Formats: sequence, structure tokens, C-alpha cells
Amino acid sequence: MKKWIYTLAGITLLPLWSGCEKELMDYEGKDGIYFDVQYPGTGQYWGDLSQYSHQIYSIVPFGNMDGNDSLLNLKVGLAGSVKDYPRSFKVEVVADSTSAISPDEFELMATDIVMEAGKNTAYVPVIVRKSERMDTNTIQIQIRLIAGEELGLLFSRIGNIPGRWTNDTQTYFSQNEDPNIHNIFANNILREPSGWNKVQLGDFSPTKYAMLLNTSYEAMGFVKSDFEDRNKMQGGRCRMIARIGSKYLMEQYRKGREYWVIDEDGTMMWVNGVSWANHTKPEDMVN
Repeated sequence: MKKWIYTLAGITLLPLWSGCEKELMDYEGKDGIYFDVQYPGTGQYWGDLSQYSHQIYSIVPFGNMDGNDSLLNLKVGLAGSVKDYPRSFKVEVVADSTSAISPDEFELMATDIVMEAGKNTAYVPVIVRKSERMDTNTIQIQIRLIAGEELGLLFSRIGNIPGRWTNDTQTYFSQNEDPNIHNIFANNILREPSGWNKVQLGDFSPTKYAMLLNTSYEAMGFVKSDFEDRNKMQGGRCRMIARIGSKYLMEQYRKGREYWVIDEDGTMMWVNGVSWANHTKPEDMVN
């Protein structure tokens, strides 16, 4: 009969032959820990959370979030046997690979972490705080696992784990695949929100998004999370935001050319409802 040993370094499945025995082999050796952070990848905004991909970094996009701070609980997984008693390990900030300033921009809330009895996961709490320099720069925080007496660092790489979606997330911010460290990146750069509707709002630009955030907040109290709701933004909410934005743009237009709102590509800023066509240049405007 075949037996299977499951390992997480790869992932590899190794068949062993052992006559007619039917039981699985017990795990032998030191138990290990590794960062096993999970969050949705591209198109993975549904389904069982436990199926989310293993991710090699985290990003805090304040430009798409309400609020000035974010609490991350970085998941640490167990490779080996669950015990009926707690086991501990430590974590630390890797100073040479961290550009964020503590405590102004981040705070590692605990350095002594406990894998509770009966559990195969633990969590490392980190608070990330928005700062002015994140408007133009992406800051980095690197956290490293330190082995405990009973929990070692066994792996140099974690592949796609069976039973989960494939990790197809862009790795623009980090090529690190070492599961003993986890990088966090944060910035406050306005990016296209999930609910951006090009029919009503035209092409995305950070300047246009900032205008719509300001005008729709003043008129209706809309905030960034409202723009992130794709279902609602495909309907009446987006048309309302376009009406509010176009009202502002037309008011500025009527004041005179020095008040016209120009988008980042040099064209007249466009949303549905203004009196000029999309991509119109200021010099092409006629009275």
C-alpha cells in the first residue's frame, strides 16, 4: 500500500511503499513555523477564506482606505504536530530592510508570540500608521521569525499549498519568497478603486479621484470605502457622484479659463454630464 508524506517546502508529495500497512506515517522531527499570510489575489473576492493563496508580502494602500491606521495580524502557520500545550517563538523587525519609522509609521505590538494549545496557527500584530511622506513614497517594514525551543525554521520557500487558490497576485513590491520573513509595504497614493465606472467617470487619474472624493464627501458624505463597493458603484451611486463632479467642473468652467480643471494628461477633466467631450484639450474649447 502507498503511504504519503506531506511537506510544505515545495509542496512535494513522496509515495512510500510499505507492504500492506494502511495507516499514515506519523510525523517525526522538529516542528516548524513559517509566515502564511493569506488575502485575496486577483479576482479572488469570494469563497472560503481558508482557500485564499499563500502571500509573500502585504500592502497597506491608504490611498484606497478610510482612516489613518491599519492593524495587520500576520498569520504564522505550523508544520508538524498540534500539541496540547502552548509553545512560544519570537519575532523582530529587520532594521536594515525597514524604511518605516517607529512608532510614527508602524508599531510591532508583540515580540513574544504563543502558539496556543490545540492550535496550528498564531498571529503577529502590527499597526501601520499613515504619514505625509507616504503620499509620494512607499515605505517598507520587514518582520522576521525567530525560532523557539520547540518550533524551528524549516523552510526556505513555500510553494502553492494544496486546497488553496494559486498565488497569482502581482509581486511588484517584493520578490521575497523566504517564509521566515514577511514584508509589509504602505503608501497613500490614490489608486483606481474597485468600483470605478469608466462610463460615468471616464479614465481614472489620482487628480480626478481626489476631486470626486472632495465634492462627493461635501455633498453626500461619500468616502473611499463607498468607491470600493463595485456592486453599488455600477448603479445609482456612481451616476450621483458623476452629477456632483460635473456640477463642480461646470462651475469652474464658467468662472473663466484660469479656473478650468485640467486632468493629469493635459485634457479638460471629464465625467459624464460636462459639456465637452472626453479627451478634449483646453485649446480645442470654443465659446
